[in-house]
Amino acid sequence: MSKSIGDDETVIMEVLANPRRWMFLQALGSRDDPVYLSHLVDEVMKLEDGDWDDCTKYRNSVRVSLRQNHIKILEEENIIDYNEEEDCIERGDEFYRIKPILDSLTEDNSQPKPEPPDSPVSLEYSEPELPNEDQHNQHDLKSLLILCSILVALVVIACTAIIYFAI
Repeated sequence: MSKSIGDDETVIMEVLANPRRWMFLQALGSRDDPVYLSHLVDEVMKLEDGDWDDCTKYRNSVRVSLRQNHIKILEEENIIDYNEEEDCIERGDEFYRIKPILDSLTEDNSQPKPEPPDSPVSLEYSEPELPNEDQHNQHDLKSLLILCSILVALVVIACTAIIYFAI
């Protein structure tokens, strides 16, 4: 018997609250089923935009995190189906419930930044080279900003649902 998350916004919010899990689902939603876990690991690495000294160590870290934490949670909620023998993942029966939220969050993050107005002064800025520790801190900050964006979107959705059902 398959579990259904139904209209439980709490479960949906918990599922999307983790940045890595959100990126994993975003990567899965942009591909045709089934997808090898190794391909999704590569996509999550690109989305996290990590600049790591040891790419193999980082890849293993992402893979272990997905296998030991996120895949189990998503399978329990029937959002994904994981075939351990083939190491492939497909969208589960409940994936469609989170797809609109994923799409709206992706649209918000993919908006191009406005160009500065024309002016006689050139305002070019280049980021300085950061030491390795600062790059990790910058990565953590980016993950925190993504998480905050997700939470704000989910609060708006929850408030809309509360107002809708109150009427």
